[in-house]
Amino acid sequence: MNEVFSGNLSDADFKGYITMLIGKMVDDPSLQEQAQANDTVDAIC
Repeated sequence: MNEVFSGNLSDADFKGYITMLIGKMVDDPSLQEQAQANDTVDAIC
């Protein structure tokens, strides 16, 4: 991510963008379904 935004955003802008992106991902029903389906140690390792 740092290489994508290098020199274009301040640290505060970068953190704001990432926070917004994570918020949108958390609210996405499709991603919630995937996370619940893979909510085991075996799925992570």
